[in-house]
Order: sequence, then C-alpha cells, then structure tokens
Amino acid sequence: MARNFKNTALRLLGRRDLSRAKLVAGLEKRGCERAEALRIAEELASEGWLREDLYISARIRGWIRKGYSPRAIALLARREGLTLPDGEIERAYEELGTDEGAELRKLLERRARTWGGERESERARRRLLGAAARHGHEPGKTFNELGRRSSMVKRKRDEETPGG
Repeated sequence: MARNFKNTALRLLGRRDLSRAKLVAGLEKRGCERAEALRIAEELASEGWLREDLYISARIRGWIRKGYSPRAIALLARREGLTLPDGEIERAYEELGTDEGAELRKLLERRARTWGGERESERARRRLLGAAARHGHEPGKTFNELGRRSSMVKRKRDEETPGG
C-alpha cells in the first residue's frame, strides 16, 4: 500500500513551522523519495501550508534572543539551508526593539551571573570573551563591553565604600 506522504507532510507542519529543507528531510526519513518530497514541499508552499518566511523570521528572533551576532545568524541560517531575504536580520532587530550591542550586553550579563563571586577575575573575563566569540561577536566589541562593565562595577564599588 502506497503511503500518502502529503498527509505526512501536513502532520509535520501541524506540529510547528518548518523550513522547506527540514520538511523534505522529515519526509525522506519516513521513506519518501527525494524527488517526491521536493514536489510535495513545492505543492504545499504554493497552497500556503509551508510558510518558510514565518519559519525564517521565528528562527532569527530566537537566535537574537540567545545572543547571536548578525554574522553568526547568517551562518546558522546557511547551515540550516535557509535563504535570508536582504535586510531580514536588521528588520528583526528593529521589530524586537534592540540592537547587536544590547544583545551582547545581555549575553555577557547572563553568563557573568552564573559565575558568582569571580565576576571581575581574569578567568571570568576570558570565559565571557569565549562565550561572546562562540555567539559570533567580534573580540573588539566584546572587550569594549567588558571594559564598560568593569568601569561601572568599580564606580559602584567606590560609591558603596564609606569615605571613598
């Protein structure tokens, strides 16, 4: 008995938005021939069931919230087989009301919180630099943010010290 792979595709899309590449891979995993999977994906896209634009938009926003840089987001999208429309990453930053610097600061603060008392140690600075690099941020921008953060902590400490 031949399987109805279009229904399988609709079930997959019913769970969550998928990219065309992920839908095709999901169908192939379930025994569908590649040519047939590509045809089904094209058919579902033309019928409006496969909304790759919504999937791309959601993925970009998720990567931004996780602290990835625009350069890293473009690389991650390419690895997933996504073609980003021109300006899509910048548009997502605008819609979220943030920018790369603000997301880098959030990432550094989130990571610094997990290390408790060693926040200002050289080891902590190296770890923060590594975390930012793994998220695609340039070392120069990260050093600037770490320097700004360190200055704020020192100022706060001086204000709290009696007679200082």
